[in-house]
Amino acid sequence: MTVYHRYEHSIKAKGCFLDTNIIIFRYFNLNPDDDRFYFYNKIIDYLLNNNIDCYISPTVISETLNACLRFEQRSYYNTNPNCTQFTDQYGNRDFKKYRNSTYGVDAYNSISDIMNDILEDFKVKPEKLLKSDISRFIADSHTLDFNDKYIADLCIKNNFILITHDKDFFDTKGLNIISMLSDNKK
Repeated sequence: MTVYHRYEHSIKAKGCFLDTNIIIFRYFNLNPDDDRFYFYNKIIDYLLNNNIDCYISPTVISETLNACLRFEQRSYYNTNPNCTQFTDQYGNRDFKKYRNSTYGVDAYNSISDIMNDILEDFKVKPEKLLKSDISRFIADSHTLDFNDKYIADLCIKNNFILITHDKDFFDTKGLNIISMLSDNKK
């Protein structure tokens, strides 16, 4: 595994693949003072300005939509801490009730508008998984979660460099990574 800290001189793959956390840092970051925002924006701007293919997958799109909607739900509860409108019979916050409410629908529509803009910048790599791939991911998902195992496999098979802020990928053999994380930081 190679971690590219000086990515301008190191991109040798056919393209780059953006992990969910990178999409969130670039397009949904609420803290512009966050160092990750600047680091990953610089990388993506470099890639796009130099016509280097950048890919995402339906898995990344789904993870981003769901994570951002959950962020919106938390934000709603932070501004309305006594709200019981979207709780289950035990008083627990119910994501589906929030998602199906007018607040959730409005949040989802805003998020999906941004996701459609993202699709203008990045290519979507279709997911073609064989039953044997799925079985292998299930059997070996103690090192990475299932979706991360799929993303790593997709990048290795296509010689993509993975842009991620997830250190879990660092021990994946044959995977090239761009990350602001180093091997000795957690």
